[in-house]
Amino acid sequence: MYAIDPDELAGEHLAPYDIKRLEVELTDAERERYEAENEVFTNYLAKSNIRMQSGSDYQELVKRSGSDPEAREALLAKQRAREVMMNSDAKVEALRTVLDRHRDDRVIVFTAHNDLVYRLSERFLIPAVTHQTGAAERREILDRFREGDYSRIVTSNVLDEGVDVPDANVAVVLSGSGSEREFTQRLGRILRPKGDERPALLYEVVSAETAEERVAERRR
Repeated sequence: MYAIDPDELAGEHLAPYDIKRLEVELTDAERERYEAENEVFTNYLAKSNIRMQSGSDYQELVKRSGSDPEAREALLAKQRAREVMMNSDAKVEALRTVLDRHRDDRVIVFTAHNDLVYRLSERFLIPAVTHQTGAAERREILDRFREGDYSRIVTSNVLDEGVDVPDANVAVVLSGSGSEREFTQRLGRILRPKGDERPALLYEVVSAETAEERVAERRR
């Protein structure tokens, strides 16, 4: 397998691009929930001598969760902490600022959770595409985005690859995994040459002082 970094193609074969990271703060209530859930998780790891330094460590925890209620609760607590940091109120406000700033641009918003997709769709009146979107509805949304009837859409992971997505010049990653491939796919959605001088722009919105900072570093 031969991989080419986007920087090698930008400007000549792909559009020039820029990446801006926006760090946002959890509310006091979100911070309290995040820290409490994380503590459940880390306390179990300390007691069980699981270091979480590799994928095999995580698989060991998953295996234990099948028979150990405390291991299962630790996994659920980690998931709840993840949901707090990825779906924070400040991320919604950051998106509002970005959308206001780019009223004349074509914008794709990416999240990791369907719940946030529908929350944003309702809040900002943006068409939503998820795994639950039927084929006909998805095709209509993408066609109208391509034709300019819609200037923005919000989606979970379904548009990362294997789907013909119309040109856009701004992407907003509100949440995602640490996968470099996923990040490159999302960046690729805005890197087709547009025929004008505007660079493609990707906003990466990250909850400060959370594990999401490490996730963001890994996917770079």
